[in-house]
Amino acid sequence: MTKKPKTQLIIKETLDKMGFNIEVEAISTEQGETFNIQTDDSSILIGRGGENLQALQHIINLIIYQQLADEQLKKVFIDINGYRQKQQQNLASIAIRMAEQVSRHGRPEVLRPMTGYERRAIHVQLANYPDLVTESIGQDPNRRIVIKKKR
Repeated sequence: MTKKPKTQLIIKETLDKMGFNIEVEAISTEQGETFNIQTDDSSILIGRGGENLQALQHIINLIIYQQLADEQLKKVFIDINGYRQKQQQNLASIAIRMAEQVSRHGRPEVLRPMTGYERRAIHVQLANYPDLVTESIGQDPNRRIVIKKKR
């Protein structure tokens, strides 16, 4: 049995034990292996701002590392009904829109507080803008990104 089916089985069994009816689909991404969970209980599993999804991903990774300890493993990413994919697209459009405003007007833009996952997505998206710089400021949970022109 290969790693992918084992990982899918672990995810399915874990969520079945938690009382969720799910289907798991493996998707290869730039980050590695993502497992998209299809369920009618997405709001519970995602939680406010993706907090439950983050916790679920952490728990699933701990279980996988414990059960498949003898195999070379990379971090497993969990998505629920395409939530993270939609979130990535939304963050990319926000990043581009704000970058264009900063480029056009020259004034720094401060984004709303974001999770580490969201901030990283913005930093990565704007790394392709040679005239702009991004930095994270503040303390969690109010940590946010400032986009400004390079000096």
